[in-house]
Amino acid sequence: MRSVRLLLGHRVPPPVEAVAVGVARVPGTPWADLNRKPQVRPRRLTRVQRRTLARRAWAWRLLLGAWFALVALAVWLGVRWLGLPGLACPVLMLSVLVALVWCALVDLTERERTMRAGN
Repeated sequence: MRSVRLLLGHRVPPPVEAVAVGVARVPGTPWADLNRKPQVRPRRLTRVQRRTLARRAWAWRLLLGAWFALVALAVWLGVRWLGLPGLACPVLMLSVLVALVWCALVDLTERERTMRAGN
């Protein structure tokens, strides 16, 4: 609904109507002005929090690097000894690598968000 109102520039004719709890719309005010999120600067991380986040990022990098090295070794050994059928196992290992990258991204963003929230 919000995106449709923003695209069409829809304005509601009644003089005053409740948009949210405690918010009333003045006639002539576009919906986009009411839907705009307040600009809040994120809280800065302390030195200890930045160091902790950096350590966690490096741990993920080491894990992903080690897994990538294992995939490269499996490709090399598989192609060397089995030929093209030897690529079946590394394909599965690459799918695990993609899943690990996704987990790393989610973990780091969630951890930073909780740190910025003060937890």
